[in-house]
Amino acid sequence: MTRPYLKHLARVLRTVPEGSKPVPAIPDDFPEPDLTSGGVSPTAAYVYHNADGRRAFVVKRTETSKGKQILPLSVWQTPEGMRDWYAKALPVSRPLYRLADVLDNPGKTVLISEGEKCADAAAAFTSWASVTWSGGCKAITKTDFSPLADRSVLILPDLDDAGATAVDTLVSVLKEVGAGSVRRLDMRGLAERCGYEAESGFDIADAIALGLEETRFSQLLEDSAVLASAEEVALAIGKSTSTEGKRDQIQQEVMDLFGIDADKIGGPFALSSHGVIKQDVDRRGNPIDIFAGSPCVVLGRTRTDDTGPGWGFLIALRTPLQQWETVSLPARLLAGDGRELREVLAASGAIVPQDRAGRQAQAEFIGYAMHGPIVHVATRPGWHGGSFALPQGNVLAEDAAQDLMLDMGVRQHFLRRSGTLEGWRELARYAENNSRACFAISAAFAPPLLRIMDRQGNGFNFFGESSRGKTTALMLGGSVWGGGGKDGFVRSWHLTDNFAEALLGEHNDLLLALDEMTSATPELVSQLNYLFANGHGKGRANRDGSARATLQTRLIVLSSGKNAAADQVESGQGRTRMTGGQAVRMIDIPIEYEEDQSFENLAGFDSSGAFAEALSGLAKTHYGHAGPAFVEAIINRQAEVSLEAEGIIQMMIDSLVEEGDDPQVRRVAAQFGMVAAAASIASDMGILPWQSTAGIKAAATCFRAWKKLRGGGGSHEEMKALKNLKAFFELHGRTRFERICGSDDGQAEDVPSRADGFAVRDRCGYFEEREDQGKGPLYYILPEAFRNEVCGDHNTDLVLRIARKHGALHHDKDGRRWQKNKRLPDFPQGKKVYVLEPDQLP
Repeated sequence: MTRPYLKHLARVLRTVPEGSKPVPAIPDDFPEPDLTSGGVSPTAAYVYHNADGRRAFVVKRTETSKGKQILPLSVWQTPEGMRDWYAKALPVSRPLYRLADVLDNPGKTVLISEGEKCADAAAAFTSWASVTWSGGCKAITKTDFSPLADRSVLILPDLDDAGATAVDTLVSVLKEVGAGSVRRLDMRGLAERCGYEAESGFDIADAIALGLEETRFSQLLEDSAVLASAEEVALAIGKSTSTEGKRDQIQQEVMDLFGIDADKIGGPFALSSHGVIKQDVDRRGNPIDIFAGSPCVVLGRTRTDDTGPGWGFLIALRTPLQQWETVSLPARLLAGDGRELREVLAASGAIVPQDRAGRQAQAEFIGYAMHGPIVHVATRPGWHGGSFALPQGNVLAEDAAQDLMLDMGVRQHFLRRSGTLEGWRELARYAENNSRACFAISAAFAPPLLRIMDRQGNGFNFFGESSRGKTTALMLGGSVWGGGGKDGFVRSWHLTDNFAEALLGEHNDLLLALDEMTSATPELVSQLNYLFANGHGKGRANRDGSARATLQTRLIVLSSGKNAAADQVESGQGRTRMTGGQAVRMIDIPIEYEEDQSFENLAGFDSSGAFAEALSGLAKTHYGHAGPAFVEAIINRQAEVSLEAEGIIQMMIDSLVEEGDDPQVRRVAAQFGMVAAAASIASDMGILPWQSTAGIKAAATCFRAWKKLRGGGGSHEEMKALKNLKAFFELHGRTRFERICGSDDGQAEDVPSRADGFAVRDRCGYFEEREDQGKGPLYYILPEAFRNEVCGDHNTDLVLRIARKHGALHHDKDGRRWQKNKRLPDFPQGKKVYVLEPDQLP
């Protein structure tokens, strides 16, 4: 598998995290963007530079079967101080493309073409300076044209309606910056004079490709037919200093940030620095202005369907900090008296009208104003369609049909980012040769694969004494996705079932790290083992009695505790038991690979404690980078990744499952295989700095530790029943059986006699010593005592099958009857009993 990211290139993310700020001047040592992100190589890449020569942003051009695709790439800084490339244009003050051509040639007339391809082509005419702007005709106002003050300008529009619109806007912009004489080329007239066939979209690059040279171009500029609009344009540009038509500050901000003309926000509403104003009439027909709230603009409609279908509005509010913030409003808030709507707006920093007319006008403005596309709003992270939602920035698939917005409300989460990806890789290198630490990190990469492979989640529980590195292992896994809490990304097991269900939504398609299982009740651990693995919340009803949509998620839980999950579940005073289904959902792994040793390789540190402290420190410094990078690497290669993961899972099953192992063992091996596959794929993609086999080896080591812990390859119920059977004889020995003397195995017809001086309380049956060397005593167990005392909560037939499997049950020759008839002191005529030889049990 090829690595999509080279070390000297930086990945390009899709959605800028909320609160981030653009970096208009990129440092010289900042890496170049990876233009092959998504697996499609660009046709061309155009770098925009500022006046000081530093990079401002890059425009990527790709030719596809659907036509050309233009994608701006710029650097943004998150509130945490992280800088990354994003597929987003700078909001305002964009420099001209080929700005240096203007600055280095102050006496030359400036040619303004449409698009970088045309600007580069026109640069062949060395008697002129050639420039363009970014973003198309609707984004002209976002470019800084001030370097063209007092310069002679010649506009070279494309031959289409967009070209005509671009000329009109350019004229207005050049007028504001004080440009000198401005002329416009008639592209159709140029084509006719040269004998070219000019179809819609014909541009200067097409003319040059057809043979137009600089000398001929200079001659054409003397032709009035080619410059038929010169006088009109010159008249329009002039040197006017009039402020007529200029926007106020709020209107300009709305245009710059959102591309919305404040004069066209809809209906009787106007937007300015005064706020939203509804123009109405009073009862007498006199015009009045109704204040409908502080500056606000509706960006589009929203659609939410991960917790039940629902529509809403995406709005932008100008807060008291003079910053614009986006807020998602469910449409239901507009119903009734709108009180809940006003509460949300006020809490978001908006000014809410106090009079009734103003309140109604504010709700009316939000309900009827409409701009922009329909945005899919997710209330939980993870997969939504083909895209992946994260607070650090959504990852959108190439064929994503709609925008995606993640709105997790005011819930506290640790899906944050800090440090650098390279700093995190240093942490991963330390963990590579340590099975438990390596496995914890590997497990964190597995959740995004669950949905695309249609597999259920599960949990892994590291258990052992304190100060063995259990919490450190959880921190390592959590650092893949975030951090910032007391122990990074790690949560506590001390929670309620309602809060646990909320955690399902917050960690959908992600890792959930839970520390100290001993702080949870046995009943809660038992319940949550099913909840986390199945990903289904409780069924609830709406107020009208109808069924409410049930939350459905997939995730992997990484847990820690002093006890194994099975022991924790069965540690209560009640009758809670760990079932086989639970045992393969929450898989116990001893934190120590051998006595008092949790790390196989200390990487040069003096002690395990010092090593664990170093790992924890790195996990608290560098986090939240690897998981999003992994999703971005697989999002457009899901079928290929799924196929590779299935192959690794099958390889793990074939190598770990032995003949005769119970299907439960195979299921667990597949779960370890999923972790191994995720680590191998992340390693091949260059996100994990490991050998591709490192995660596979760690998963295999932890699987063998699990299997050894449970005592073999039988089912969970079989292993528990075997342990219970052995424990009965180890605990009670011969104290629950009366000793008898007689012939071996009941072959004699005489009734055996009681041995003298052997008192028995709560008798379960009889036992008989055998004279044969090396053979242990035989126990004759009465049927009711066997079912109630020996088997306990376990199925009688299961216990008998286990005893027979290991040669401990003496039965008839054909094996059809497990009981044998035996003459006993209290049953001289004979009694059906179970004959066991406990010494044969493993």
